[in-house]
Amino acid sequence: MDPEMVDQDYLGLRFFCEAESLGSMKQIEICPKGMDTVVDSKNRETYVNLLTKHHFVTSIAEQVTSFAKGFDDITTTSSRRSFFQCLNLEDPDLMLDGNGNDVSVEDWKAHTDYYGYNRSDRQISWFWEIVESMSVEQRKVLLSFWISIKFLPLNGFGDLDSRLCIYKNSEPDDHLPRSQTCFYRICFPPYKSKSIMQD
Repeated sequence: MDPEMVDQDYLGLRFFCEAESLGSMKQIEICPKGMDTVVDSKNRETYVNLLTKHHFVTSIAEQVTSFAKGFDDITTTSSRRSFFQCLNLEDPDLMLDGNGNDVSVEDWKAHTDYYGYNRSDRQISWFWEIVESMSVEQRKVLLSFWISIKFLPLNGFGDLDSRLCIYKNSEPDDHLPRSQTCFYRICFPPYKSKSIMQD
């Protein structure tokens, strides 16, 4: 951004932010005299740092303190130590992002509905044969293309918000599949052969 434009106060930024509290908006200074301090080209990095600190540290400090106190109340020092010692670095990722292991094709099939196709159609058989022949990484890429996530919840497809869908479209069979990730849909034409589908 042009420093001259920032210095002329076109943005109208000051060292405060707004937050909702009990149904009304209130202004919170993120530094002393923040309401009177204009953001300019010299202090904009400080502004961004203070604003980030406010949103990710200061504003949630009370909730984090309450959580820590509650956790402290139900554990002893030795049990806390053993709890944290048994955690691996991957455990928080697993809890937040789900299972990074192989994607079960059987579970995938069990949680997929068909529109325009029947489960017994040859295109559906070819599709699942192709998926079964894929590497773990290729399955994750397909899953990401289909529903925009690369890792499933801990309990697999059953924990997703919706069932997956395969839709038949009327495009020629030289068209690539399309996905509608918000609706967990993948759409493809009735390919004439497995090799055309795979390519």
